Amino acid sequence: MRASDHQPAPPTRHVDPENGSCKPDDHPQNLPIEVNEKEQAKMNAWILIGLAIFLEVMGTFLLKLSEGFEKWHWGVVSIICYTACFWVLAPALKVLPVGVVYAIWAGVGIVAATLIGIFAFDEKLGAIQYACIAMVMIGAVGLRLTTTS
Repeated sequence: MRASDHQPAPPTRHVDPENGSCKPDDHPQNLPIEVNEKEQAKMNAWILIGLAIFLEVMGTFLLKLSEGFEKWHWGVVSIICYTACFWVLAPALKVLPVGVVYAIWAGVGIVAATLIGIFAFDEKLGAIQYACIAMVMIGAVGLRLTTTS
């Protein structure tokens, strides 16, 4: 037997009658990767958490703009954002641990709200406050990277 006899045959090709292109047959290595339902649900949950964080931060930003509901229209939009935030967050809690979801949601929200306060409202913080906020962010990232369920 020769060494070339043990090599797998290349995938056969056929010509597509519609456009004349040559493409490989459905060989296992050419098939798309399938994601199981559990993995898809986890990916969707992380997307929902991201959207919930965005809505919560927007709600906080708008609440600040309302100046204690003196500008009531900003307050109303803020309440709508908070309501939508919880609506979006709830399905993620079916898939991921509540403690992890809440810690990431709150932690990333804290950092985002801090950045908005600095850049939009010219708020100032001390070095220790920045260090504490950095630790919150490190914790949120660590939880995200280590969450498998």
